[in-house]
Formats: sequence, structure tokens, C-alpha cells
Amino acid sequence: MSLQLPLQPSGTLTLGDVVRYCYYHIFWRTRTYGPLVVLILLVSTIAPLNHMLAPSQAIGEHDWLATVIPLAWAAFMVLLPLWQAWAQYRKTPGLREPIRFQVGEEAVHCDATGSSGNVAWGRIDSVRETGSAFFIYHSPFMAWVLPKRWFRGGEAEMVEFRRLAAAGVAQPKLLKPPGWLSSKL
Repeated sequence: MSLQLPLQPSGTLTLGDVVRYCYYHIFWRTRTYGPLVVLILLVSTIAPLNHMLAPSQAIGEHDWLATVIPLAWAAFMVLLPLWQAWAQYRKTPGLREPIRFQVGEEAVHCDATGSSGNVAWGRIDSVRETGSAFFIYHSPFMAWVLPKRWFRGGEAEMVEFRRLAAAGVAQPKLLKPPGWLSSKL
């Protein structure tokens, strides 16, 4: 089956798309020290609980702080991307309106109500893939969200998109297939 270029995926983002992007983005940025933070949280939460549950030990007056503070911080880190996505989706009307992409051999063009952008493949910082979307990073911290459901031709169009991205991104290693966690997003 021969696909006609440019590919023209289009649609409207949902709040879920923006939430998945925010979670992916924060987890990607914290990937180097994230496991260490999780380990510290576990140890700092379990150690005071063990101390409080041991009947032979005297319970200190402020032992509950050693448990509550790490748990509150963990809850904050889990809820922060959700709050950011909701606020961004609510305050940016263009996210709730139709968006059209044109993906060709030379560039990616995004056209939305009130804005448009054209970025040559060689200027794309990276393309990341999750289970439900592609994130086209045109700078290290800004990306276009391209949900997979927008590809009208199904898997054949997504394969062509991956081929175009691998051929066009300046450093092909920056085309990241989904890992275990990102395939769930």
C-alpha cells in the first residue's frame, strides 16, 4: 500500500492527551534521579513507621512528621502534572480546537486556530512515542502532541510517520520507541 505524502493527521486534543503529555514530560525529565528519589521516599517512610510500631521503642513527639512529609511530597509530585495539564487545557482555548498536521519528507507543519508552525526535520530536537501518542519536541522542553488516533490510515500511517521521523531527525537515536512505562501512557 502506497501512502500519499504529506501525511495529514488531524483532530482535537482531549484533556487526557494533555495529562499524558505532562506526566510523560515530567517523568522523562526526572528519569536520571527519579529512582533515587523513590528509594529515599520509601526508606524515609518505612523507617519511621517501623520505629513507631516497635513497642519496645519510645515514640518521639515529632515522628509523624518523618512519615507525613515524604508522603505529602510524593502526593504533590503525582498530582502536580495533573493540575498543570488541567490548568493548561482550561486556559488555552487552542488546545480544545481542531489541530491539523502535515508531515512530509522535509518538515512537519502544525496548523491550529490562531497559530501555525513549520519545523524542518533537521531542527526537530526529538520524537518520543508512547502507547497513545507521538511527542514531537521542537525544543528540549516544548513538544507538539500528535495522538495516534488522528492517523486515519491506522498502523500503516504510523509506520510511515516513524520512517519519516527516523530519516529526518538530525540524530536518529532521538527517535525513542515507547518503553514499558511510556507504553502505558
